[in-house]
Amino acid sequence: MKNYPETLLEKRKRNCANPECGIEFFPKNNKAIYHCPECKSRANYLRQQEEYAEEFMWFKDFLHNRRVLATLYEGGTRIVTDETLMAFKFKWQVGRLPEWIKDKGIVIPYGKYLICALNATQYQIIKL
Repeated sequence: MKNYPETLLEKRKRNCANPECGIEFFPKNNKAIYHCPECKSRANYLRQQEEYAEEFMWFKDFLHNRRVLATLYEGGTRIVTDETLMAFKFKWQVGRLPEWIKDKGIVIPYGKYLICALNATQYQIIKL
């Protein structure tokens, strides 16, 4: 670096804007707020985790439910009870009821699997 006076060097010094980093650095241009591209990506990921926390959790629960149904179906189980689903920690709040199926009973799609209510405590798993 050139021999700038100490005060100018201190003015150029910045802290990385990534909340997990905070490293002091000298930016190459005046608009730089992250010291490396990895810090910028990580900061954007953390920001999105906060902004879309509900959607991330919904999708995580959806994938869990789909894995539970796949495990049960591939194991040969087609009719399941509430107790079986609760043993696998099935998350009921994740299901969405499509408009085209409402008149045929309670059916909730999870990827390529459907779960259909047979009665109050029994459900059938169908693979599409």
